[in-house]
Amino acid sequence: MSDKRKILLDIDSMDAYRALFGLNDRNIALIEQECGVTVSLRGNEIFFSGEADDMDIAQAVIEKLVRMIQKGEQVDRSGIRYMIALAREDKLDEADEIMKSVVAITHRGKQIRCKTFGQQQYVKCIKDHDLTFAVGPAGTGKTYLAMALAVVALKNK
Repeated sequence: MSDKRKILLDIDSMDAYRALFGLNDRNIALIEQECGVTVSLRGNEIFFSGEADDMDIAQAVIEKLVRMIQKGEQVDRSGIRYMIALAREDKLDEADEIMKSVVAITHRGKQIRCKTFGQQQYVKCIKDHDLTFAVGPAGTGKTYLAMALAVVALKNK
């Protein structure tokens, strides 16, 4: 049975709306596709329609994205997919912990952060042990995070 629901958005700028919805509404389309719901915006209210469990996940993800945007954090498609996966496992609160952990800061002042719980565990293992082996598919951040931590260690002598 399909239900309907609405939530009030606490967003005060068009840039925040743009960050939430993405270019050509790609972020919301991704949430609709992954969660199996329909999402629409009227004024400052978001309307959901779909199954109750699916709407719960979509609502939790959108509320988390709004909080991230208000803190000035970037929203990307891989982050949205990861948040949906965390919401399905009822672990969306872990996203805050992951997003807060700064691994290093570049010479230009950009923060290097873990994007997944696995990356966070990897960084913790590197910090806690003298030798760490990591196995995983290409593009998961193994070398990037290890090099960032190596540079931090070098700078800290």
